[in-house]
Amino acid sequence: MRPPEQELARQRNESYQLVIRAEQRNRMQTLVQVMIILFIDIVVFMIHWRIARKERLEENSA
Repeated sequence: MRPPEQELARQRNESYQLVIRAEQRNRMQTLVQVMIILFIDIVVFMIHWRIARKERLEENSA
């Protein structure tokens, strides 16, 4: 037997709210992952840039 229309609407709404919360959580996780990767990339680039600059200065002074 099929539940009344109001019950079906309530179940659909609950399901929709669960999906929305899951998507928001996924979005936040992705944002945090991207920020971590960006931070690591910046640190690695700065180290690389300092090493390259030091090597260039040593080449020019030799």
